[in-house]
Amino acid sequence: IQEELKEYCEAKNVEDKIDALCDMAVITINSSKTDSLYPLVYLYPREVTNPNTELGIQIDKVISSDFDDTQTLNLLVLIANLVEGLSYDFILCMHETVKEISSRRGAWSEEKGKWIKDTSKEAQKLWYKADYNKCKIIQRV
Repeated sequence: IQEELKEYCEAKNVEDKIDALCDMAVITINSSKTDSLYPLVYLYPREVTNPNTELGIQIDKVISSDFDDTQTLNLLVLIANLVEGLSYDFILCMHETVKEISSRRGAWSEEKGKWIKDTSKEAQKLWYKADYNKCKIIQRV
């Protein structure tokens, strides 16, 4: 998750930020001890003043609490608020992220301690690239 935080901080454009934030959300959800994060949609939006600081602090809280339900939910709410603050629909972005992740093949590397995606040409032909552009919130006047 800290690798994704680095990607977020170094992002060159909004869609790269969205990608990193949604990847953090996926990691957090997959690491959660709870099977119900339904309160998430009721807890955002809220204003985020310094996303880099808040994300780092909240990630530390989640890790130090061993992915306690409350801390996990707080991190997810923060991520959702950041995505929504960039004028993108968090739930739609998560659908795009899951489609992208699901299109990849690979294997877990015990040595590296992370998932290593298959980058062969055959595997790349099956990859879906998340289209966050269609997740923008359209302001109606």
